[in-house]
Amino acid sequence: MDNKWVSISALVISLVALFSSIRSCSVAEDAFKLQAEQNDASKLTVWIGKYDEASKAISIVPSNSKVVLLRAKASYPDVISKQEWPIEAPEYKLHLTSPIVNIQKAVEDRVKKRKGYVVLLDDSRIPIVLEAYYTIDGESFMEKSLYSIEYEAIIREEEWKSPFVKINGLLFNQRLPVETDPKAYLNEIWRPKALNK
Repeated sequence: MDNKWVSISALVISLVALFSSIRSCSVAEDAFKLQAEQNDASKLTVWIGKYDEASKAISIVPSNSKVVLLRAKASYPDVISKQEWPIEAPEYKLHLTSPIVNIQKAVEDRVKKRKGYVVLLDDSRIPIVLEAYYTIDGESFMEKSLYSIEYEAIIREEEWKSPFVKINGLLFNQRLPVETDPKAYLNEIWRPKALNK
């Protein structure tokens, strides 16, 4: 009889040890996944863009201080620009001299001028895709992300006046799969319509 209880006790202790071991493995796996996610996140960056009115360019700076930007380029919807725009080293500036003219034209197409009215667009955006090649701690990465150039515009009633456009900066939206075709993607998501017919 005593042997039976000893066997049952040993079996119960073994089962408790087995479940405890399984739980420890599960906790260790969760910790490993969390550490891997944190490691992946440490290798990502968001590009911060500050607009300089004098040079008509957005300076591109990584949010992650470990990032060394090697090369980058920006794509716009075709209505703004059909070409890719390099973000030039060593200052990494995205020049907007030509795109601003096309943004003005796009605003003019969207907003019908009306006598006696001034229209203010205070929270408008043009989507762009930034493709960046960079290194972190000697390891190289390539990413594509959707950003928006934020701008304000004033449309006056005079037919001969182009809209005034003020660029406010760059806003991160989302990361894209690296196989994304920037032009096809941008032309699909940005189809402007007239605002006041």
